[in-house]
Amino acid sequence: MKRLLLLLIIPTLSYSQITYEDIMSINSEKTFKRVVIENGFEFGSYDNEYGEFLNYGIDITKDSIDGDRSVLWGRYNKFNGEFGFKFSYGRSLLGLEFNDDDNPYDLIIEKIKKNCKYYDIIEEDELDFVCYSCSQSKYKGKIGFTKSDGSGIIKHIIPKKPITFNDFMSINSVKTFNKVLSKNGYDLLLNNDSILVSFIRHIGYGEILEMITYNNFNGEFGIVFEEDDDERSYTKMIDNIKSNCTFYDTIRSVGYDYVSYNCPQSTSEGKVGYTLNDDFSSIKHIVPKKPITYKDIMSINSVNTYNKVVMKNVYDFGYENDTTIVYGIGLKKDSLGNNNYNEWIEYDKTDDWFRVRFDVDEGNSNDTYNILIDEIKNNCTFYDTLKKDEWTYDYISYDCSESTYKGVIGYVITDSISYITHHPIEKK
Repeated sequence: MKRLLLLLIIPTLSYSQITYEDIMSINSEKTFKRVVIENGFEFGSYDNEYGEFLNYGIDITKDSIDGDRSVLWGRYNKFNGEFGFKFSYGRSLLGLEFNDDDNPYDLIIEKIKKNCKYYDIIEEDELDFVCYSCSQSKYKGKIGFTKSDGSGIIKHIIPKKPITFNDFMSINSVKTFNKVLSKNGYDLLLNNDSILVSFIRHIGYGEILEMITYNNFNGEFGIVFEEDDDERSYTKMIDNIKSNCTFYDTIRSVGYDYVSYNCPQSTSEGKVGYTLNDDFSSIKHIVPKKPITYKDIMSINSVNTYNKVVMKNVYDFGYENDTTIVYGIGLKKDSLGNNNYNEWIEYDKTDDWFRVRFDVDEGNSNDTYNILIDEIKNNCTFYDTLKKDEWTYDYISYDCSESTYKGVIGYVITDSISYITHHPIEKK
């Protein structure tokens, strides 16, 4: 009698409403939301620590210490469209025991096995899923199921596929980058807008095997392979690059030398390069860096024009804080292992002035520096010898009629570095 009363009192707490047909109907964020909301789920959280996930649950119990609890969770991956449901299995719900035959997880699994065709065992998040191909489904991919820690899990899985040569050649924007990764079942790891770089990880073997990155600032992208494997894409991609592209040069990028090629199939500007190291291998789209010119310096008069110059010349992001922005080219390590650049340009946001620094012991930077000094001497008028308050250097300064900035431009040579510096002064 008590069991019967419970059945009459709490029918809305039963989660048997989630059906095989519901799961087959999901093919987008909207259809996922429709299924969970119509079946009495409530919004739980938006999780963006390792990707972008929507979490919904039945009768969620909030717990800030041990984590929220629910008899049934629904989860949607906003990046690649994968979704899943996690059922409490073999437990009581407010004293109500479910028979195994009545468990909604088991009912859905029986329909999957009856209506779908076995595909394979796929590992996801260190769990083995038995996966099926369902002709009735509206999603792309497979449906898998497994049990873990007293719960039954039903998950939509896009089988992970390595990036191919054609995939790599098709990337020319954030949109095409995301399209390729979603198609191949990659999961989003990090999207950090402050440094304008998104990292993607390839999961499928319990660890990160391939990581592909996109630099939102300069449009460069690349794949890092933790180890080489003839069965994965690295060796095949290198063979395709050598067969279909023309050797260009060896380009140094982020501290490593890349053997680079011109690829006519590429839809993005720049080169495709590869490098082999003891710890990893990498294939990268590289936009050759261009040293700053006299006209570039004359055009800088604000943060916006500074950003325009460093973007045009494809400088690498160094750092930014409340007062300063720094970009550079020719990344290298100093004696302490810190990142440094052969040439970098700094903008002071507080006082609106900028400077370009060159390492004297680097031949390319010296050439650039000497060319700039010659152009300043030829196109500008000597103004004075100036000294920055916080520095001891004496700057030989010139007044340039072509400049858009306020003040004058000065240069100085020291034993280790050289500077071309903007002085925002009121001219005499």
